[in-house]
This record gives sequence, C-alpha cells and structure tokens, in this order.
Amino acid sequence: MKEKIIKEFDGFAAAKKNSAITVRLILFFCLCIIIVVVFFSFQFAITAIRKIIVVDRTTGEIMKVSSDFSDKLFRTQMETHCGEVVYYCNSFDRLKITEYQARTLFLVSKSDAFRIFSRYKEQRAYADAIDRGLEYKAEFIKIDQLQADKEPYRVRFTSRLQIFDNDRPIKEYLIESEGEVRRQTPQFPENKTGFYFTKYIQTYKAQEVKNE
Repeated sequence: MKEKIIKEFDGFAAAKKNSAITVRLILFFCLCIIIVVVFFSFQFAITAIRKIIVVDRTTGEIMKVSSDFSDKLFRTQMETHCGEVVYYCNSFDRLKITEYQARTLFLVSKSDAFRIFSRYKEQRAYADAIDRGLEYKAEFIKIDQLQADKEPYRVRFTSRLQIFDNDRPIKEYLIESEGEVRRQTPQFPENKTGFYFTKYIQTYKAQEVKNE
C-alpha cells in the first residue's frame, strides 16, 4: 500500500514538473514571437517613413514617383525643419521660455541648443522677457544652400528675428544659420520630419526697420 502511494505521488510530481516545463516553454515561445513582431514592425515603420507611395484617387493605382518629386519633397521637409529650429531656438516670451527650449532639444543637439540659450541668458533677453514683457519672434525666410547627396546633409539658411519691446520701435536681426543634418525616427509633434541638427550655428546681423 505504501509503495503504491509513493508511486502515485512520484507520478504526480513528475506530471507537475512536466507541466511547469511546458508552461515555461510556451511563455518563452510567446516572448520570442512578441520580440520578432516588434522588430519587424519597427523595420516596417522605418521603411515606410523613407518610402513615398502616391495613389491615384480615382483608380486606386500606385503611381510612379519621379526623382524630381522626391527632391521637392525633401527640400520642403528640410525647410519645415529649419523653420521649426530657428523658431523654437529664438522665439519666446515670459510664458514660453521653458516650453520652447524643451522643443528645441528634439530638433538640435543639446550642446548647440544650450550655446544659443546661454547667449540669450547672458544678454538678459530671458530676464527682459520675464520682467519687462519683451517678445522675441523668429521666422524662416529661405534656404540658401543645401547639400543633399549624402548624409549628413549640409544646409545654410536665412531667417528673421524681431524683438517687440512694448511701445518702443521693433528691433530686427537677420539670422544666418548653417549646420549638419541627420535623419532619425520622426516624433510627432516634437519632430515631424525626422531631421536632426548634429552641428548647428547661428550668426546675427542687425537690420534697419522702416516704420510704415
């Protein structure tokens, strides 16, 4: 009787052990599937970002995209990126300093961004915005030179900075920017194009503002 009980117990223990091993194998297999799915999903997303498909709205057929179209789209995306960079680097008022600095770090390398922030801090621009209500507003004008044959891309562009000081005359500066741009995964809404300045510098030239 005792031997029978021991034999049955051993069988139960063995079955329990086998079940535990089976469960672990199933969990490991599921984990492998999840990793593979995530990997291929990521690869698909990256590929989709870099490929453009144009579909005819009437027939639903895929149309061939010309190199000219791709070049124009690339330039448009670069203009968008440059416009956001110069805006968030140089635009602010008393309520948006911290917010715009944070947005800048999604578009420009940290060292380059902090160099620009330090310039405004040393010139008391941030202090004047907080204490006196000054408003800085920058806007992109045009790309002057674009090297897009290989990465990192090189770009030079021109922008305008206006400083509004309550009822005083508007001060205006021309900003000339240049730098190296690389691609990364777009992040909406912080970085819609996926471009990122790894090297970025700005120079300022005072402009005469004509009163209308």
